[in-house]
Amino acid sequence: VANVSTDDVKELIGQFSEAVESWKGDESWARKHADGFIECGGQKDVAKNGSQITFHFPFTQKPVVVHSPVENDDNETSEAVNITSSSFTLVKWDSDQRIKRSGACTWFASGF
Repeated sequence: VANVSTDDVKELIGQFSEAVESWKGDESWARKHADGFIECGGQKDVAKNGSQITFHFPFTQKPVVVHSPVENDDNETSEAVNITSSSFTLVKWDSDQRIKRSGACTWFASGF
């Protein structure tokens, strides 16, 4: 990148909303921005039949949720189901998505 001034950088940074409220728990964290944008995430030891995760700051719309098993030695997958503006259920599966498993998964959600 050439010829980028300090004013250019300040203008670009000014386009992003500042976090006005944040929270951190044992297994998750959350940030709420001035424009209403919310981002949150964490790591959860998922039960064999799935585990419900409740968002610290509820969204006004259904958020985008990204997830992944922490250790993936057996090509395990994860799935977010029953997503609402206040919670979702995180499920961990074997490689064929036939058998539910327990174990750690990471997750991230964002939206308004």
